[in-house]
Amino acid sequence: MDWRQSLAGVDEDYLVGISNKGIVKRAYKDMEAEGDGVRAAAAGLDWNAPELTVQAAGETVTIRFPLGESRCSCPSRSICRHVVMAILLARQAAGDGGSGEAETEGSGREIGISEEDVATGRVPGAPENQGPAGEADQGKTDCGKADQGKASQGKAVHSEAGQRKASQGKGADSEADQGKASQGKGADSKADQGKGAHSEAGQGKASQGKAVHSEAGQGEKAHGKADHREGDREPGSTGAAPAGEDSGRSVGSLGQQVWQEILARPRKPLFRALGNKGLRRLAAAMEAGNLPRVERGTVVHVGLPGQDMAVKLLSPLEYSTCTCHRKELCSHKAEAILWCQYLEHQLTAEELAGELEQEPSFDLQELGNTAAQVKDCLEHLLETGLARSGTEQAQELERLAILCHNAGLPGWEGDIRALAEGYEKYLRRAAGQTMEKLAGQLQRLYGKTLQLRELAKQASLPNPKGGTISRIQELAGAFRSEYLPAGDLELTGITMEHFVTDSGYEGDTVYFLDRSAGTWYTYTNARPTFYEGKRRNGYQEKAPAPWGLSLSLEGLAGVRLLLRGARSDAGGRLSSSQESRGEILGKSELTVEKLAGWYYRDYDRLFEERIPGPGEKAVPGLVFVQTAGFEKGVFNEITQKLELPIWDRGGRRVMVELPYTKREEASIRYLERLKRKQQPCFLGRVYLEGSQIRLYPVDVLERRELEETEDEVLAEKGSGGKTYSPKSGPGGESRAEGAEETPEGDAQYRRREACQALQNYLEEVSWLLQEIYQVGGSTVQESTLEAMGRAEKQGAGYGMTVLSDWLRLLGEHLSRSRHRLRQQPAEIMDLFCRLWQYVQLCRQRTAYDMASLTYRGI
Repeated sequence: MDWRQSLAGVDEDYLVGISNKGIVKRAYKDMEAEGDGVRAAAAGLDWNAPELTVQAAGETVTIRFPLGESRCSCPSRSICRHVVMAILLARQAAGDGGSGEAETEGSGREIGISEEDVATGRVPGAPENQGPAGEADQGKTDCGKADQGKASQGKAVHSEAGQRKASQGKGADSEADQGKASQGKGADSKADQGKGAHSEAGQGKASQGKAVHSEAGQGEKAHGKADHREGDREPGSTGAAPAGEDSGRSVGSLGQQVWQEILARPRKPLFRALGNKGLRRLAAAMEAGNLPRVERGTVVHVGLPGQDMAVKLLSPLEYSTCTCHRKELCSHKAEAILWCQYLEHQLTAEELAGELEQEPSFDLQELGNTAAQVKDCLEHLLETGLARSGTEQAQELERLAILCHNAGLPGWEGDIRALAEGYEKYLRRAAGQTMEKLAGQLQRLYGKTLQLRELAKQASLPNPKGGTISRIQELAGAFRSEYLPAGDLELTGITMEHFVTDSGYEGDTVYFLDRSAGTWYTYTNARPTFYEGKRRNGYQEKAPAPWGLSLSLEGLAGVRLLLRGARSDAGGRLSSSQESRGEILGKSELTVEKLAGWYYRDYDRLFEERIPGPGEKAVPGLVFVQTAGFEKGVFNEITQKLELPIWDRGGRRVMVELPYTKREEASIRYLERLKRKQQPCFLGRVYLEGSQIRLYPVDVLERRELEETEDEVLAEKGSGGKTYSPKSGPGGESRAEGAEETPEGDAQYRRREACQALQNYLEEVSWLLQEIYQVGGSTVQESTLEAMGRAEKQGAGYGMTVLSDWLRLLGEHLSRSRHRLRQQPAEIMDLFCRLWQYVQLCRQRTAYDMASLTYRGI
């Protein structure tokens, strides 16, 4: 190999990449201290030898290519100052002894020159571009010192004419200085340097490593021609030029080589290092146009979008560095290489989506084994029954939760812990815990188990179906939410809610409203409590607010703020990232006009817009429900809930329900003392249960807090502030007198009666299934089997043949299990879960139809 050609492309940026900035500065200082004696040590080198041996500061250095493989006789095992000094000496000797001029690349980064160096006249940078032999000593001229001092004052110069001027000298002098100095014009080097900078700007080249932007708008694209993706780049970012083309600066062999290595890098190891979560984040950033900052040279600098990470890619790529300081291939290096390939149109977001199907981030065999253990446990729970269950069942579920956590099933971990908490509450006879709720949790978890086992079998086949891996990942859940950039958001803090989940978490959620986009956002501060013996209430509200705001977490609910650099997940949950900064704009102002899309005074519109039909997804967010009248709240001792019916102007009813907890005791007392003249507005979540809209209150507002005028208030009060309390049917519906006497009223009445009869039958079947769950599948009583037989015949009479057949099969299996020594719980469990799911779907459909008659009148 020709060492002169190889060393010509080595600049300070590359040396910093294989070592660090301090070592390179120290090597320059040692060269200046040694003077001409150390330069003579590099004379007479064999430029065609496989290795170069150079004496540097009393140490013997063996220079090998790649330069990172060079070794020194000192005890250091990494690239030390002697190695860097030897490389600089060899490069200088190659320029002195070469034929004519040996061009090198411009320094892409400023190495850093201290004030002491400027004051003493020491020049830490050796010249990169040497002319004829003997010009190396020109770095000691007074003009060179002046130029060096200017280089230490800034990294980039913005010219008013839009021209780029690189103020950092390459060594002691610029290219123009050295060309003029050899002709005896050293005193005019400053002017010559300006000419050289002007010449470089005219050619679209920047000798400075960082992007230089002109105020007149010239030279905005310093790295070659811009493609269609350049318009989405961040200000100050630079694109990647195609391989082999000039990227806006003098790119020599090393710059071309590292770019070619980046483009030729195999993607499989990169995908594996990035992982499924990283691939999804990368694909989302590509789709959103959040491109990185890329600067090309001997070292490719990549600033990852949405992350405070910088990656330096150099040849060979194994020498690349990252701010995470990992020596091996980390996720940041892999992402940087994939971004470069994307900028060269060698990679698309669609290919990344396809890789998500081919690169699972979990062990399929471990998932299958875990799902099998969960399946056996759930079948045993149904066979044993709630009546014979004890604390050992809850302990077994806790063990399975830990097993799911280790297997990479975070969604299952939460569901199993919720089921274990339900068993403990049921054993304590907590009023809010019912058999119906436990049976629903059991059925959903068992259904997920069967799906996961089937998908794991499909994924293990040589050619699995498309979408199998993504469905497994969706079924498994995620340990942490994936937050993506959401831009700058102007948010209005609405309220704060405390929560305690059955899956073992406690905390507070602050609700924000983005009125411009019509979107709800939340910020949650939570902690796990499943290993605590006693919960500590009240500490969360005193926690400080995120985003650098000088107020408490509770104070967020009353302010308007501008959140810069916001990040949120798919559900609108905001991240507390340090990159996001908040600015308080004022107090929250809640008026009807500003809350038009979330404020409801007519409950038919509330049903139409906020209650999802069968198979539809619920609309996220809270709603403001204004009352035209209400009755006094009554606490139900059986369900342990406060029930407070409210009406709108048309007499349609919504039931406000607040379950009892020690924390909500004061809220229940407040709602019980509400006065009719207050006409409160409830802020909360609405849902459909038993053919009636129910509302869980998060906050209560006075009418005057929302209304700007009193006109509508007086109009709704009517004469004397009449309270609405219409005649109600079994579902809380209201009908005008004489409506059933018309043909239309008769048809509506018959539809209501048919729905009511079907709902009663489905509730009876649901109670039969709950009784089986309570006594256990192996000890079902004869009376229960007889009731199932009657329900089977009644279902056939209603035309529900599927339900009738499943009831018959389940009754036969339960009857045989009473006389069988070896039980077969899988068959009973499968039929039980299918029946439970079918019955609940039918009940939801029937409740929705009855609610349509109530709120829509159809």
